[in-house]
Amino acid sequence: MVCSCHNRITQHPCGHKSYKKTYCSAARRRGTFCPNHAITTVQGTRTRCRIAGCQMSRVYCYWRCCHCRQGPNTANTCMCSLRNNAGYIYACSHTVCRDCVYYER
Repeated sequence: MVCSCHNRITQHPCGHKSYKKTYCSAARRRGTFCPNHAITTVQGTRTRCRIAGCQMSRVYCYWRCCHCRQGPNTANTCMCSLRNNAGYIYACSHTVCRDCVYYER
């Protein structure tokens, strides 16, 4: 009998992970995966995180930074460019928060 145990891990843009677990009938009886279960990891590009309070889900993974007022940002950290008083360019690096807003095109 072929085992149908499978763990699908989705890595969301916010950094959180979600899991979809499927167990074969023998594993359901034991309450744990079979030793040879399959694991698939996928990168969620626009999939919404299901964790309560996730700021990236609130802005639909497309946001304007409240610190530098730039966007769009699609990762959980702002990578927009800023220039300091000496003229050096650096990344904003602000992490999405409750004050950041959805980026309107």
